[in-house]
Amino acid sequence: PAGTDFTPLLKGLANDSCHCPHWGYLVDGALLVKYDDGTEETLQTGDVFYLPPGHTAIVLKDLKFLDFSPEKELNEVLGHIARKMAEHG
Repeated sequence: PAGTDFTPLLKGLANDSCHCPHWGYLVDGALLVKYDDGTEETLQTGDVFYLPPGHTAIVLKDLKFLDFSPEKELNEVLGHIARKMAEHG
């Protein structure tokens, strides 16, 4: 949903960011992506995207998207996020 900031959930990973690459299509919504090198981009409805390793994101508008990611790296990141969420109740 809008307002979701993944940054706190990625703390503790290398560079405190997602190391999983993502390829996809944004069906609806808007997402601010912040890269480890300090650059940022905003993805919006209809965008095709590639997010290389080394990013975090903030949902600007409720999202619907199709995402393709390598299973190993994605599971590592999602497992870390699940542990962070459990720590914070």
